[in-house]
Amino acid sequence: MGYGIWLGFNNQKEGFQIPVNPPRIEVNSGNENKTYEIAKFGEIAVIKSPRLRKYSFESEFPTSLANPNHWVSNLMLEPEYYIDTITKWMKTQHPIRFIYTGEFDINVAATVESFDYWEEVTGCVQYKLSLKEYRFYSAKKATIVKDPKKPGTNKIVKKEKQRPDQKKAPKTYKLKKGDTLSSVAKSQLGNANRWREIKELNHISDAQVKKLQIGQVLKLPAK
Repeated sequence: MGYGIWLGFNNQKEGFQIPVNPPRIEVNSGNENKTYEIAKFGEIAVIKSPRLRKYSFESEFPTSLANPNHWVSNLMLEPEYYIDTITKWMKTQHPIRFIYTGEFDINVAATVESFDYWEEVTGCVQYKLSLKEYRFYSAKKATIVKDPKKPGTNKIVKKEKQRPDQKKAPKTYKLKKGDTLSSVAKSQLGNANRWREIKELNHISDAQVKKLQIGQVLKLPAK
């Protein structure tokens, strides 16, 4: 089974695969249930909505000189790239897309709650990333304007507030034996000639096109 973590931003227009899989991912969930004591009846429980899930993991951003045997990404970049990109996303105050494939799959919009990193003597950068599930909502802004039909009176106009466009969950495909980029493009996108779009979206080099691994997860472009 192919394991992997992808982080994306702005509907996958930006993003990357985590180069080294963490040894574990922590998922925390719960709810806000309340317990009350009712006179002459006893204790009752009121079930509330579940809390937003939290995800956290630790791993490393290796340098180009590190042992490549434990890399899982098709594209290896220097640690500064990953640090600068995550930091930039945090400053936008918009959610990112968190994708994990493994024994269970996760594909959610999330906020970056914390991002801590430190450099080892080897030059590799160790880090800890904490995310929190993000639920999209539509906030309405009320504006008071003069009512031309009724002089001297005002009316309230409500406008929908635009939210970040991370709502669309990108589609992925897990490679099986015998798959090629052309066959995936034909079966998933309906056009074998779109294999180059899959190649570019997943940063697959020309040399890697014929060395695709069974279980590897590919992001797919929109149909």
